[in-house]
Amino acid sequence: MSTTGVVIPCYNEAHRLPVTAFRQFAAQYPEICLCFVDDGSSDATYSMLQALRQGQEARVFVIRIETNRGKAEAVRRGMHFLLENTPLTCLGFLDADLATPPEGFMALCHHLLTHKQYQVVTGARIRRLGAEIERSAARHLIGRVMATGISLMLQLPFYDTQCGAKVFTREIAALLFAQPFCSSWLFDVELFFRLQQHEGLARTRQLVYEYPLPRWSHRAGSKITYRDGWQVVRELYRIWHRYRGVGGATLTPVQTTD
Repeated sequence: MSTTGVVIPCYNEAHRLPVTAFRQFAAQYPEICLCFVDDGSSDATYSMLQALRQGQEARVFVIRIETNRGKAEAVRRGMHFLLENTPLTCLGFLDADLATPPEGFMALCHHLLTHKQYQVVTGARIRRLGAEIERSAARHLIGRVMATGISLMLQLPFYDTQCGAKVFTREIAALLFAQPFCSSWLFDVELFFRLQQHEGLARTRQLVYEYPLPRWSHRAGSKITYRDGWQVVRELYRIWHRYRGVGGATLTPVQTTD
């Protein structure tokens, strides 16, 4: 019986979608449901996803957004679909290029399901001995600067908020993904501000676990490049301005299936 759902946002991924790897993912882990969200692609992404789903309709879903809305909205709509149509207890999202491999994502799920004190488990790309974290030195340094700024904004000792692999309990996912995000790229930061809104800062520190990934590799074709640096700064300011008054507000959850 399936217990875990993963949303995979896709935008013009026809040239790099690892179809075989996703088929193996579904075959190797019968407890998983895959929910692909085609975010208004103009290439063959949607037809590839439909072909991938054939023969696995009970555990592989494909949603299509006619006009590109960005990663944040694609993930949010996928979460809504799973919440409204399945009884899955663990929900997460994963990048379509499988930079985090399936076994890494399943390790996050296992940690969440076996450590009931946590409501969110997020991957952390920590370069260390014994791990295979393939990232250029420049991206690593830029990422550390960005992570430090985000950690100060959130007042939480995060190492890596931007890893594209995260899992949530059903209850907290229904709250965090209820409303649209103001940032398409940095909605991960908004998720943790929203958690603070609902639980408060001290409680948030107890509910989130950063799981050091054993393997992660940067894939060519990333939608964000070095030239987007100033846009990232502007987005972070916009997020801070929107959420700086957090501290106990009530969020309205998505209406879910029993």
